[in-house]
Amino acid sequence: MSWKKRIILFTIMTISVIGFAFVAYEVKTGATVSFDSMIDNAFYSIRNPDFNIVIEGITYLGNWESITIVCLLLLAYPHLDKTWGLPVTGVAVATQIVKAVFKPIIARPRPDISLHLISQGGYSFPSGHAITTMAVYGLLFFIIKDNMENRKKKILLMILTGFLAFAVGLSRIYLGVHFATDVLGGWLAAVAVIVGAMLITDSVKGWLASRPKKLND
Repeated sequence: MSWKKRIILFTIMTISVIGFAFVAYEVKTGATVSFDSMIDNAFYSIRNPDFNIVIEGITYLGNWESITIVCLLLLAYPHLDKTWGLPVTGVAVATQIVKAVFKPIIARPRPDISLHLISQGGYSFPSGHAITTMAVYGLLFFIIKDNMENRKKKILLMILTGFLAFAVGLSRIYLGVHFATDVLGGWLAAVAVIVGAMLITDSVKGWLASRPKKLND
C-alpha cells in the first residue's frame, strides 16, 4: 500500500472517529430528538405485516450467532483463514469492545417498547447490529473486491455484502428497537474499525514480506 493511500485511509478513520464522538455527544445531550423522530417515523410509516417478516429475517443476519457462523466458516476454510477469516474475526471482536464500552457510557434507553416489533433489551447507543454488520460485511466487501478473481462471483458477493452492511442497521430502525442516530453512530464507528483493520493488515503483510527467508539446509 502506498503512503498516499495510507494517508487517505488514516484521514477517513480520523473523520469517522470524530463523527462518532460528535453523534455520541449530541445523543447524550438530547440534541437529536427532532432528527430521530423524523427518520424513525418515516420508517414506521411503511410498516406492513408481510414486510415485517422480511425485515425480521434481515435483522437476524446481524445477530451474534450469524456473525459467529460467518467468522468460523472463514477461519475454517484453508485458503481463506488468513486473508479473510482473521481480519473479519478481528473487526467482529473490536466492534463488541466498542459496543461494550460506549453503551453504558451513553446509557440511552431504547425507543418506547410499544414501537418494538421484536423483543430487545439493553441500552440503545450505538446499535450493536449496525456497528458489527457494517464492520464485518463492509470489510468482506473490500476483501472480495481485492482478492476474488471470478468477476461474476465477485460482483454478486459485493452486492450481497454491501446490501447487508446497510440493510441490517436500517432494519433496526424499522423494527423500532433503535433510533436513527444509534445506527448512524454504529456505522461511523464501524468505518473506523474497518479502516484500522486495513492499515493493520497492510502493516503485517509488509512486515512478513520484509522478513529474511530461511535457507534450507
